[in-house]
Amino acid sequence: MIAFMSHAPEASSAAETQGTNRINRFVAIMTVAMAAALASFELGLRSSTTTYLTRQLEVTDAQAILQDVQLSRSLRRATERILSSLPNATSPAVQAAIAAERAEEDGFQDGAQKDGMRRMLDEMEKARLIRDRAAHRAHGLEATVGGLQLAIVLVSAATLSQRRLLVVIGTALAGISALYGALIWAGIA
Repeated sequence: MIAFMSHAPEASSAAETQGTNRINRFVAIMTVAMAAALASFELGLRSSTTTYLTRQLEVTDAQAILQDVQLSRSLRRATERILSSLPNATSPAVQAAIAAERAEEDGFQDGAQKDGMRRMLDEMEKARLIRDRAAHRAHGLEATVGGLQLAIVLVSAATLSQRRLLVVIGTALAGISALYGALIWAGIA
């Protein structure tokens, strides 16, 4: 009986060590998986940010061109009004200048320039939609990356402190973050 009792602490210590090793192995595998997911989502975040910035530049350029055209049209209308209000507005030279301004104004309203403006507005709207989707995706992936980073810290702290609750919380946070990131990337969330 005494011999059995003397081996009992060793057996429980060996079982405890084996259980701890299993948990540590699980934590190591989870940390590697979380780090791989983190790297993937960070690449997606960079891609979304690049798309956002590219489309923002396209939208800004198109808006600048449209503002330039609007300013030009306003100046032509103002020039036409000024010429019409001159005391010698009935003279052939002034009438020719007024006609030239009207012809330019009409060029903005119909024909190829008007089609070009419509096309530019359509392209600007498409770029704006892509930009907005990329911004939403980038914000969602930022949250995903933050969640995975926090999960890695929790699981690493669990290894040091031997707290199983931290492993559970970290693993759950990693799963939720990865699922949210996948939904964001797929465009569902």
